[in-house]
Amino acid sequence: MKAKNLITMFCTVVTLLLISSTVVFALKDRAGFKDHELFTRMPGFVGGEYKYSEFNKFDFLVSKGKNNRKTVEGRYTRLNYQIDPDSGRSVSNLQIIRNYENAAKKLGGKVVFDDGGFGIFHGTTLMIPQPGKEIWVHVKAIADKRFELTIVEKEEMTQDVIANPMLDKIRESGKVTLYINFDTASAKIKPDSNATIEEIVEMLNADKTLNISIEGHTDSTGDPAGNQRLSEMRAKSVMSALIEKGIKASRLTSKGFGRTKPVADNKTEEGRAKNRRVELVKR
Repeated sequence: MKAKNLITMFCTVVTLLLISSTVVFALKDRAGFKDHELFTRMPGFVGGEYKYSEFNKFDFLVSKGKNNRKTVEGRYTRLNYQIDPDSGRSVSNLQIIRNYENAAKKLGGKVVFDDGGFGIFHGTTLMIPQPGKEIWVHVKAIADKRFELTIVEKEEMTQDVIANPMLDKIRESGKVTLYINFDTASAKIKPDSNATIEEIVEMLNADKTLNISIEGHTDSTGDPAGNQRLSEMRAKSVMSALIEKGIKASRLTSKGFGRTKPVADNKTEEGRAKNRRVELVKR
């Protein structure tokens, strides 16, 4: 009787070990893996390799023969799936390909090119139009056991590096000096200074956190009180031009200093020309 009980207990322990080992060794998604929001996965498959980039490119197969690929740039995702042997599923490459082709069609997309399969591989290229962008998808099924999804959302890259000498200067020293031409004894900006105004707009659009004080200065010619008023009017004129071009007024202030802050000798024409200036000062 004791021997029989021992045998029963041994069988029970072996059974429990086999069950637990199945749970322990069943395939799971690799850490950090996640499905793309566009598609659900094939049932019975688990996620392996996952790659994501804000901006990258992929050469999609679009036809047979030479020049048969189209390079698409944009938000890039690559997903690798493999079948879980414990799922009990048996699928074919064709089953995987047709599932994703049909899913793309339901989203308003189309099959750009299906290579028909060769050897252990079968691939298809899909394109799904979306508001403001195109989503390109390549599905590669492998040996009825694995498949890869490469998805590129075609869009223009967000430019992070700005080539703007004016912006570099104000970041470096806190201010930039400009020579904007006005009509004589007037705050009206001359047409030949419109390009400078556009540069200021470009700078402010490139750095949305930048707020500036627009400060007018004159030479020593004329009445000090008149120079003060003129410098104030010219600074306000520049500010108004920027607001007209879409810059928020809350990012701008203006003030005039007249002849009180010369940067050169007012006794020479060259010096007076340098003193007649507008400074943009970071706030």
